[in-house]
Amino acid sequence: MKTKKFVIIITLIIIASALLPGCIESNEDDNGGKNEPPISVTEVLELNESKIITIDNTDYNFTVKKIEDPTVILALNGNDSMIMLKSNEPEETDTDFDGVNDLEINVTEIAGSKVTLDLRSTGSASKYRYITDDMGQNVKVPKKVDKIVSMAPSITEILFALSVGDKLVGRDQASNYPASAQDIDIVSTYEGVDMEMLLVKDPDIIIMDKSLDFYDTNYNKMKDYGLNVFRLYPRTIIDVLNNIETIGLVTNTLPTAKELTDGLRDRIDTVETRETLKPKVLYVIYYDGTTSPWVGTSSTFSGDLIITAGGKVAVDDEMGIAIQITVEEIISLNPDIIFTSQDDQWPTPSRDAILNDEALKDVNAVKNNLVIDVNADLVDRPGPRIVDGLELFSDYIAI
Repeated sequence: MKTKKFVIIITLIIIASALLPGCIESNEDDNGGKNEPPISVTEVLELNESKIITIDNTDYNFTVKKIEDPTVILALNGNDSMIMLKSNEPEETDTDFDGVNDLEINVTEIAGSKVTLDLRSTGSASKYRYITDDMGQNVKVPKKVDKIVSMAPSITEILFALSVGDKLVGRDQASNYPASAQDIDIVSTYEGVDMEMLLVKDPDIIIMDKSLDFYDTNYNKMKDYGLNVFRLYPRTIIDVLNNIETIGLVTNTLPTAKELTDGLRDRIDTVETRETLKPKVLYVIYYDGTTSPWVGTSSTFSGDLIITAGGKVAVDDEMGIAIQITVEEIISLNPDIIFTSQDDQWPTPSRDAILNDEALKDVNAVKNNLVIDVNADLVDRPGPRIVDGLELFSDYIAI
């Protein structure tokens, strides 16, 4: 059981660079080609040139902002958001920025300072969009998503927070919040994905966390069966907010997602304005008094929370994973506060082990009775409740 605890928490806080999510739409015709072909045009634009292009009786204002073969960055209709396009890879975008994707943009040629664009109006004929996930993959997503599978407890929490928990037809074994999530059939355990059950569920989309499938074992298996898999890979608390909005895009609940993230950002801003003395803080994931402690670092979620709350992370590391350090190192670091991970499903002895370790009795946190158990789900899960974890940390770190 302890081994599972190690694996689960460590994989939860693996961090890597996340890509900015975007949205494009497919022009796929699910009616056997019965829909009328969309109106299309071809245009050549110069770098920094703005041009009004009329497609299907609609005017679109394009500006070429940057050309770096095979990538072109465009501004559309004067919107500040840039559209990143790769040569010969058609992408579709929301041309009026209201959530209705109806224009396919294809960069077919890049020649010095000139780019050739093939543009097609897809209108409402398409039943699918392509939305870019955190791994840079353009994932086919139905415009109407009715059946979702969540492969991470954080994702399950986000879906319920967006009021689409009723669309979940499958979940991972660790998804335990809210309580009603436990009524959903389990399609993934620590041993892997139950492909037979997953295929029976026939989900419109599967949403997973890359950090829980680090070597793409489950991802590749599901893709081999032709399933649509959307991957998230958050690194910081801000990435979590971006992921909430991305899931809102996938599930057609973007206004709800933005309302949620606006509230979370306000709470983060409140924490960041609190005064602190920059105490040195150590986050202990597991310690039983007999082996070297597992701890969070500056590049894990706990580290980002500590920094955002105004503390100094005791263990600096850029690998993005939990590491083991010796008791002697803890003594040398002499943290002012020690947070210890606690979990209802897999209780840890960390706090008691630290307080009862004679070697640690002179550490500031121990002497000042600042060894505090915290709910691991609030600190390690990249879902809406991570702001609860931030506020919890801040209550001890702020003056």
